[in-house]
Amino acid sequence: MISTGNLRNCHHYSEILNGLVRLSIREGSGFLWQRQKEKRMLWPVKVCNLDVSSKVLKVALDFDLQIPLEDSEISLSFDDLDPGTDLYFKGDEKEILFKSEGGEFFIYEDQINIPIPQIAFFKEYRSHPRLDLEEPMSLAFKTLKENKDNFQILMDCHNIGRGGIGASIAAGHAHLFHKGDCLFLERMGDIRLKEPIEVQIVYKRQVKSDEKTSILVGLKFKEEISEDFLNSLKK
Repeated sequence: MISTGNLRNCHHYSEILNGLVRLSIREGSGFLWQRQKEKRMLWPVKVCNLDVSSKVLKVALDFDLQIPLEDSEISLSFDDLDPGTDLYFKGDEKEILFKSEGGEFFIYEDQINIPIPQIAFFKEYRSHPRLDLEEPMSLAFKTLKENKDNFQILMDCHNIGRGGIGASIAAGHAHLFHKGDCLFLERMGDIRLKEPIEVQIVYKRQVKSDEKTSILVGLKFKEEISEDFLNSLKK
C-alpha cells in the first residue's frame, strides 16, 4: 500500500515524463521497494538513463545513498528482487512515486528497466490542492470582458483548484495569447457562468508525446474561487 499523505495524483504523461527527464539529467537518487512475505525489501538507487523512445527508466544501485531503515530490510543486490512482485519507485524529484506491476520491469546489465508509468504521485506544493479530472473539461474564454472585437479561445481543463487551472490547447491556437495576458472564462463544460471570471496566463509550455504536439497552459484566477464553487464541479 502506497502512503500518499502529502502527494497529489497525476495522470498527465507529459508531467510524469518531465519529472523523470529531470531525474535522469542529474542522475537523481531514490529507492525501490517490494513487499516480500512479511517484510519490505528496499534498494537505494540512482537514475542512470531515460529512454524516451522505448519509454523505459533505467536505475542502478547507489551504494553511497543513506536511507533510514525504518521497517525495511535494505538490500544492495538486485538478486533479491522478485520479478513477479509489484515494484515501487520513489525519487527525489518532487518526491515522485509510482508502481510497476510484477512482470513489467526487468534487470539488464546491473540496471532495473522500469516502464514509464501512466499514473504517478508528486509532492503537493500548492496551498490549495488541485482537483484532477478523470476526463478533460472544455473551457471557453473571451479575450476581453466587453468588446465587439472579442474572440473566443477553447481549452481543455485537466485540473482545477481555488487558485487556478491546468489546461491544454491545440498547438495551432497557441499564438492567440502569451504569458501575462488576461482572459475571461465564460463557460466550464456545460456550465455557462453568470459573470466571466478573469484569469492570467502564468505559463505556456509545448510538450510532445506519441508524435502529437500540444500546449500546456497555466491559468491563475485574479480572485480565488470559492470552495462551494469548486465542490460543485466535482458533481
